[in-house]
Amino acid sequence: MEDERRRKLTVQGLGTPVPAAFGSEQAGSRSSISLDRSASVVDNLATLAYNATSDLDLEKEVFKRSTTLPRTPITRPNKDELKAAFWTTKTVTTPTAHVQDVRQQEVLQEQGRDPFKRSSSTLRSPPMPKTMKDKVQARSTNAKSEGPCKRGNPAGTYREQSPDLEELPFTQLGAKIVELSEFIKDKHNVHQAIKNMVRAIRVLYNRSQMEEKNDKNTPNHPVPTVSQATQVTPNRTTIESQRNKRVREKEGDPLKGGNRTANLGNSTSVAKPKTSENDGWTKVTNKKAERKAKVRTRPDVIVISNKGNLSYAEILKKVKADPGLKDLSGNVNRIRRTQKGDLMFELKRSSVGKTDDFRTQVKNSLGENAAVRAQKHEIYLQCKDLDEVTSKEEICIALKEQFKLKELTEESIVGLRKAYGGTQTATIRVPAEAAQMLLAAGRVRIGWVVCRLREQISLKRVAQDLLEQATFESEMEIAIISEPYRHRHGGIWVKDSTGGAAIWACGRQAIQCTASQAGSGFVWAKISGVYVYSCYAPPSLTLSEFEQMLDDLVLDAKGRSPKVIAGDFNAWALEWGSRESNARGRSLLEAFAQMDIVLANEGAVNTFQKGGSGSVVDLTFVSPSLARGMSWCVSERYTHSDHQAVFFETCVEPQGKERSCPKPKKISGWFAKSLDEQSFLEVWLDQPDIAGASTERAVHLAQCIAKACDASMPRRCAFPRRRPNYWWNDELTGLRSACHRARRAAQRAVGRVDQGQKECAYKAARKTLKLAIQRSKRKCFRELCSEADVNPWGRAYGIVMGRFKGRSSPQITCPALLLKIIQGLFPQQEENTDTFQPPLNVTAIPPVTRDELLEICGRIGDNKAPGLDGVPNKALKLAVKSRPDMFAELFEACMSEGIFPAVWKRQKLVLLPKPGKPPGEPSSYRPICLLDTVGKMLERVIYNRLLPVVESQGGLSHRQYGFRKARSTIDAIKLVTGLAEDAIHGKGSTSKYCVVVTLDVKNAFNSANWNLIRKSLAKVGIPAYLAAIVDSYLTERRLWYDTDDGPQEYVVSAGVPQGSVLGPLLWNIMYNDVLNLPLPEEATVVGYADDIALVVVAKHLEDAELYSSEAISAVKCWLESSGLTLAEEKTEAVLITKRRKRNYACVRVGNHIITSKPAIKYLGVVIDRKLSYKQHVHLERGVADVS
Repeated sequence: MEDERRRKLTVQGLGTPVPAAFGSEQAGSRSSISLDRSASVVDNLATLAYNATSDLDLEKEVFKRSTTLPRTPITRPNKDELKAAFWTTKTVTTPTAHVQDVRQQEVLQEQGRDPFKRSSSTLRSPPMPKTMKDKVQARSTNAKSEGPCKRGNPAGTYREQSPDLEELPFTQLGAKIVELSEFIKDKHNVHQAIKNMVRAIRVLYNRSQMEEKNDKNTPNHPVPTVSQATQVTPNRTTIESQRNKRVREKEGDPLKGGNRTANLGNSTSVAKPKTSENDGWTKVTNKKAERKAKVRTRPDVIVISNKGNLSYAEILKKVKADPGLKDLSGNVNRIRRTQKGDLMFELKRSSVGKTDDFRTQVKNSLGENAAVRAQKHEIYLQCKDLDEVTSKEEICIALKEQFKLKELTEESIVGLRKAYGGTQTATIRVPAEAAQMLLAAGRVRIGWVVCRLREQISLKRVAQDLLEQATFESEMEIAIISEPYRHRHGGIWVKDSTGGAAIWACGRQAIQCTASQAGSGFVWAKISGVYVYSCYAPPSLTLSEFEQMLDDLVLDAKGRSPKVIAGDFNAWALEWGSRESNARGRSLLEAFAQMDIVLANEGAVNTFQKGGSGSVVDLTFVSPSLARGMSWCVSERYTHSDHQAVFFETCVEPQGKERSCPKPKKISGWFAKSLDEQSFLEVWLDQPDIAGASTERAVHLAQCIAKACDASMPRRCAFPRRRPNYWWNDELTGLRSACHRARRAAQRAVGRVDQGQKECAYKAARKTLKLAIQRSKRKCFRELCSEADVNPWGRAYGIVMGRFKGRSSPQITCPALLLKIIQGLFPQQEENTDTFQPPLNVTAIPPVTRDELLEICGRIGDNKAPGLDGVPNKALKLAVKSRPDMFAELFEACMSEGIFPAVWKRQKLVLLPKPGKPPGEPSSYRPICLLDTVGKMLERVIYNRLLPVVESQGGLSHRQYGFRKARSTIDAIKLVTGLAEDAIHGKGSTSKYCVVVTLDVKNAFNSANWNLIRKSLAKVGIPAYLAAIVDSYLTERRLWYDTDDGPQEYVVSAGVPQGSVLGPLLWNIMYNDVLNLPLPEEATVVGYADDIALVVVAKHLEDAELYSSEAISAVKCWLESSGLTLAEEKTEAVLITKRRKRNYACVRVGNHIITSKPAIKYLGVVIDRKLSYKQHVHLERGVADVS
């Protein structure tokens, strides 16, 4: 409803402007034809009717021909020449019309005006007949009265002189159309669009032929009156024909719109002479200015969503074959698919009121195979000023009796809430036709009260747009919102169960934790150590419901401190500046007295303003520790809402310490876009190389690169500057200020004479701002589309993906919470004290060549995030290409010494929140470790030497498809589905049962056992220098993360870094043993990284269940011995079979028995029990529709 109401309706002119006519004020007028081509139009009149169309469409063809003639300059004749031409080219007219023309000229001459002077207003002849039968009667009468005297028609009137001459071309035209249609019917080289046009021409010809026959069979045409006849004036035949088409006549009132006198003088204030019924000229007002845009109603539709095994074609056949749906077949206008692919029947507009019956019939016909729903074009209305005892039943009865709304039910009254002054407001959902009728009436009597009817208008969208801009301008950290228009995605937004209260972390502070289950009417989130509550108590709540919400709020907030409780409570009390205290206010004070909080509202400034009155209903309560030094005020910023914005600022003070000054901004890295390559090379090439151990040389290399970066790039801040909305501009800023001024003027004009004028000006300013925002969004969206064509991954991509995924959540900085999350993500394990000794045979180490370094640089992306050193990849690649020997010698020294430098084993932690997970829990984040790019280059060098050894000696199973070249998820899925297809192949007893079980490992990569990795490498038999440097790589690793207390360090003793080069290969080496476990012959293990799929095939279902349970038990035991944990609650299974003995299987996972599902998701593909993949198609289609 809101989308339809907000839609902007525009009326545009149709057709092509025609040349200016004599007597027209402005060239290019569409309602007149040039005088110098009028004669040629009249000359072609007979030929045009004879060769092209029937006399029924004569006037249309004349107007079409006249408007398509080439433009020629108009030379205005003098008065004498004009008079002579007027009388010499005069054609035959009806006597009455001629007398009327002479009478009008005499009246104007008596007034001292020249009847031949140019008119300043449009002249129009009497209205044309509305029906085709009236047109035939008018032409027949005119032909009889005029006689055979028209130019270009020597045969006289067509019907009386030679009717065969008229029918012969029309019949020939039909024959040619049929011949052309049959000729192209079976031609494959004719475009389908041409066939469609020929088919349409044939249909139109048949329709015209039928109308012609009906007109010929109509007997006894009455003689038309003056109001029906066409008045013909000299040299202006086509002008009057065109004007007659634009005049519409009311029955019984031939001169609709008032009498009009031909005004041929210069003065615009001419007295209108009296006219009678025989007057042929009428003065018609500008109907285009009076025309109002009508709201176009959408037709009702019936949507069918497939839920069974039937295809949409089968569903359509079943519906058409049902004899009980014959009435539906006559009321369907067209059948098409929705954007989601559902089947949709669009009903005719004449079937209004039958949609629900048709939906019920279709639902009964299809049963459980499909879900059937009806969609109507409905509008929401508000019925105001109801008394406080009126019920929904009384509203429904009153509307039915007064407006004959038979389809209205109590369910159409979607809401009935309390309003101010002891009144109620009802929200009514009615069809569009009924809504227009109710809005036209404007009022309805319900009981003893005459109530107002208004369309429900929501201003929330513009208000939230302005809020987003305000967060940028005022640098807000937290926004507490009541009744938001839309909810955001990501970990920066939390809401209550009703959606009326929300908290938006719009700044640099992250949401540390929130409630696992949202309450009704309130929601909380912990931000920067403060528990922030957002509340909304709508006026529709009864007193008991309001008190129940307060009890739940107090019970939840009692044990948390410090806290802020703010929101729209819709309660009055003298304590916060209301005129009086009501029951809600007293209940609120009594409930909050149980908590240690104080009221932060200051003064008696109204937070709600509407209609010249206001109240204080938006309240803020805080803990005493936050109240000290707190600033609170009601902002004068324009919000496009009836509520004012409330700004408050506070500071959390550590216990036992004085309030510290704000910390300076952290400096991290360099701004890569400002890199000056020449300056970088000048400083970099001057840096000397040093000799010594690999660790010292690695530190020296980092220092040299940092000096070159300082000389060529500016430093960047850790927290980037906020950006405004992409559609905001200076025009919107000015319109927002104008709305603010208009609102203040309207508030000050209450009770004065100009109050109505000021309120209208305020409404107009609000509408102007709303439309300007919409225009700006459309314009900027088109610009983004143009930018996307040039740069698909530029600003347009960032904005669109930001809308889909939501803004990335700020990093958590609370030290205690971060430590809790890190300990859960990076468990501690026993470290191996035995280390490899450096190899003695240094000559066996392959050298690092220049080509290898350049190939490694080609793999590094310029926009990848750097590690702790902050060196941009673009600058590092420039350094490698200019001095590759320096890096090659350092990497060779590291391998010969068997040492991976400690400076490159530092990893910077970045926590990515998982969607839909509660903040504050370790499982709600995906840890990413940012490593120095130079260290990743050394990892690539080791990887290039370790991978061939592992692959050549058969160290990895052929059923491991993750992190391996020329292998992907598609290969793993093909193996699983191939085994299942082979199992169910055949008929009857020849087919088998197949059970597919997917296993998930908790926190797999961060829990990888280093000792197990060393043992697996020893089994493969890698060279000693590789074993030594890998052993050094897996020791003394440090995790760095930023907190409010500064950078912190955490010792890591297990896992492979996510984001490293060497980590995936080491994981595959360690995880390879699980793929080679001694399992039952009927079981096959398929691996992709840490994902495991067990495929068990057996002749009997009981055997398949037994083998599945045994295989799961063996895998679980190996994981536990390796320090990994199986997530039993995430284990899923599906039974694939053609047999009908049983469609489910039961397998044991530890102490749990799980039942197979109809379908499971494996590596992004939904595998169902019949391998039809229908559910996967539906899932992907839904994702595409959302995107």
